[in-house]
Formats: sequence, structure tokens, C-alpha cells
Amino acid sequence: MGGMGGMEGMMGGGGGMMGGGMEGMMGGGGMGGMEGMMGGMGGMMGGMGGMGGGPPPPIEGVREDLPYIQCGTCKALVRRAFYVAKTARAELKKRAPTEEEYMAKLEGICDTDLPSGEWVHSYDLVENGRAVSLKKMTQAGECTVECKTVALACASTMAEAETDLAEAFYSNAKTSKELEALICGAEGKPGSIGGLAGECSKAAPQTPEESSPADGSWREAFAPKMKPPPPMPTPPTKKKKKKAKKAKKANQEL
Repeated sequence: MGGMGGMEGMMGGGGGMMGGGMEGMMGGGGMGGMEGMMGGMGGMMGGMGGMGGGPPPPIEGVREDLPYIQCGTCKALVRRAFYVAKTARAELKKRAPTEEEYMAKLEGICDTDLPSGEWVHSYDLVENGRAVSLKKMTQAGECTVECKTVALACASTMAEAETDLAEAFYSNAKTSKELEALICGAEGKPGSIGGLAGECSKAAPQTPEESSPADGSWREAFAPKMKPPPPMPTPPTKKKKKKAKKAKKANQEL
């Protein structure tokens, strides 16, 4: 029995050690240290998420380049709008579209993310000496900085000339070339976009210095648009063998 008392004493002492040790750890900031560790790990994980995540920023055009290409973009836009108007008249056949209908057809013509603005993808900016011009390519390209810059010049033109275009299409009395002069301007004669820098009544401004690379590209080389991969071919269906008919025929011969 005395031995039992000794054992209890030992256990009690051990409990004291355990209790005191753990409490000391807890009270001594053990949990605080753990929380600090967990908080630090959370910060690390958050940093890793930031490194990998989110969509890339949208590609934007360079507004400072607009005066160099405003005239050429305006002419390209007028040619495209003329085609759109011609198509609209052919679709109706029995009557001419109204001005409002022409304006509706021209909606989104400068938006490179819409089908109506896909024509912009086919233009490349080329520098010759210190002049930048638009060059129509034989196929559409990826719409990066130059494409977005042409889209900005296109939108600037539409903001000034949308109503004049619709009126001209409704009257249907001008050729594409005549309409270019009316909207974009001709030498010494400002057009609808006369308030924009780089309009066609004056010589186009030159770039600050000759910066054209050897291939003559402006800010980037033209990159043809990647074609989507062809759809996966469907596996051929196996024809079921007509065993029953063959067996019946064999029986008949017997």
C-alpha cells in the first residue's frame, strides 16, 4: 500500500510536469508562435497565388501614334463602310435602307473583338523613312498593339463622321473615292474629320526619328492569325455482321 502511495506520488508529480510543461509552453507564447507561423505560411501562399493568377492585362493601342495613321485609317474605314452599305442595299433589294439602318450596320465596325470589326485584323503598320502607312495583308493577323492602334484611329473617325457617312449612303450619290475625300479630306480641303490631327487635308506628320527596323515594321512585325486546330475525326462505326442471315442461308442449303 505504501508502494501504491509512492506510485500515486510519482504520477501526480508526472502530471505536474506534464501540466506545468504544456501550460508553460502555451502560456509562453507557444500558440502565438504557431499562429505567427501559420500567418506567415498564409502570406506565402497568397503571394504564390498572385504570381500565377489572373488574366493578363488587355492589349491597348498607342494614342500617341494616331496622327501618323489617322488619314490612312480613315480611308480604310470609308472603303470598309462603303462595302457594308453596298451589302445592306443588296440584302433589302426592294427598298433603300434608312439612315438609321445604315448607322446600325456600321455599329461595331471599329471593335476588333466583334465580327463587324474583324477587317481591322488584316492591316499592318509599315514605316517608310519617317512616315507610317497602313498595308493590307492577304490574311488576318493577331490583334496586338498595332491592330489596337488602328482600331483607336478608326473609332476617332467614326466619332466625327458617323452621321455624314449614313447621310451619304442614304443619298447613294458618291463613289468610294469621292466619299474618302468628303470624310477624310483632300489636299487643302478638310473633311468631316478636319478637327483630328493627321487628317488628310495636310501632309501626314512624320515620326520623331527614323526608327524602322530592317523589315520596315513599325512597333511589331505582322503575325498571321493562328488557325484553330481541326476537329478530331469521329471514329468509324463498325458494321455489325449479319450472322443470323448467313446461318439461315446455310440451313436452307442443307
